[in-house]
Amino acid sequence: MFGSAATFATQLLIARALEPQLYGKFATELLIINFIATLSGGATSTFLLHAHSKEGAGAKRWMRGATFYLATVQGLGIIFLLIIASIREGSLAMKIAAIVLIPHMIGQSVLDLTVTENQMSYKHFNVAFWQFFPPVIRLAVVGAITYLQPTKEQSLLIVSAAFSATGLTILFAGWKSVNQLFRGKDTFPQTRDSEEQKFYSGTTPTFRKAVESILPFGIGGILYLITIQGNLLLTAFLMSSTTAGIFNAALTISTALQQIPLILYQKYLLPKFHLLAHTDPGGLSEIHKKGARILLILGTIISLITCWLTPSFVSIFLGEAYQDSVPALQILCLSLPFRYMIAGTSSIILAIDINVKVRVLALVALINFSLLLPLICILGITGAAIATVLSDAIAFALFYRKAKNMAWVIPLLDRGCQK
Repeated sequence: MFGSAATFATQLLIARALEPQLYGKFATELLIINFIATLSGGATSTFLLHAHSKEGAGAKRWMRGATFYLATVQGLGIIFLLIIASIREGSLAMKIAAIVLIPHMIGQSVLDLTVTENQMSYKHFNVAFWQFFPPVIRLAVVGAITYLQPTKEQSLLIVSAAFSATGLTILFAGWKSVNQLFRGKDTFPQTRDSEEQKFYSGTTPTFRKAVESILPFGIGGILYLITIQGNLLLTAFLMSSTTAGIFNAALTISTALQQIPLILYQKYLLPKFHLLAHTDPGGLSEIHKKGARILLILGTIISLITCWLTPSFVSIFLGEAYQDSVPALQILCLSLPFRYMIAGTSSIILAIDINVKVRVLALVALINFSLLLPLICILGITGAAIATVLSDAIAFALFYRKAKNMAWVIPLLDRGCQK
């Protein structure tokens, strides 16, 4: 939670230091880098979490293929970013800032793998530390900008350097944990002596098989990013960087309010979900039912409070330059109950069958795009916010329906596990 608060504070400081135009360009660049990091480190870490929950120590058979997959996607991502930086329009400072962000992409992938290694060992304090450590470093460096008061383009370079320095720090600090993970030295304590690991340990998958197994997790992560932040890319493309910066300010506050279920489900409960999917599916179903009620109530309360306080939030945290983001943020607040429910339901589906989640997210992304395109052209960032709320409501309905359809399978899985 403190790490999320530091990330939120950092985004606010960046928004004030760069002002809407440069902030919109920086946010767009950072989102592209997050896409690549999600497809590489994010996909690999989630897949390894799933593999270890099923195969125990036998999952080390995937490590060679996972290493090649990670290196290939990261390498292609770096080449892509260099090409984009060379051909895009803008000042030299903007192109340099885009290149300087590359170590942040590498560090983010290392961070995902380090967190996974500690999740599997149930080292919750270490997981919390790794979620807190990088945002605080970035906040400290970016915070210095408010006192130095450089020019806007100098601020852009300093902010990019802060993200880059954090990425390099994570790379060196987390290398030992990543090395242990890829050498197969860590696994869930409950699966270390399982029969599955003896069955799986003898076969080493080909690189093609590893890619086919890991890629759905990467596609799922990218589709999720598209559903929650694709509206920023489309706003920047259809309108302007200034408009994108104003809209991203609203997204920053809205995203910060969504961290409670994400932290609970993605960082603490997700490894337990993967394990329960193979050992106690009935217990997994029970957790889903109880959690859904809590998330609905909590999301509704926070949504109403935030909608009421939005004008004060924007005035205090962002300043007069971002006052145009107030209506968009008030509309985005209506998405919070849906986002809370989606965070819980999608995590359960992910643990059971990633392909189901990918199919739902692909449909949601298509619906989101079809809504965003006309509404942005007609209503601007207000239209982007309306499209986001509508697509979130549809996404929740689809996820809920899939979870309900999967409920009849869970008793059969449960009997199979007991057998």
